[in-house]
Amino acid sequence: MLGTFIGVLDSTAVTAALPNIAGNMAAANQEAGWTLTSYLIANAIVLPASGWFSLCFGRKRLLPACMALFTFASFMCGISSVITQNRPLMVT
Repeated sequence: MLGTFIGVLDSTAVTAALPNIAGNMAAANQEAGWTLTSYLIANAIVLPASGWFSLCFGRKRLLPACMALFTFASFMCGISSVITQNRPLMVT
């Protein structure tokens, strides 16, 4: 239930924040739209594969690993400075 709540909350947050993402990243609305599109594509790939992953690794290991990966990926998205950034932010 927690995983479903996080997924719904995340998709709602991305949809609601799309204009702010575009404004803060100095991106066009069409560029920011790819944020939601890429989230939905990734979700469509991972959901069917999650059954196979749970058989291979077990549900008790898979859920914490997925939550940790989600938290790390969200953190990396949060520290990005431009919409096209695909590597970690380097502090000089």
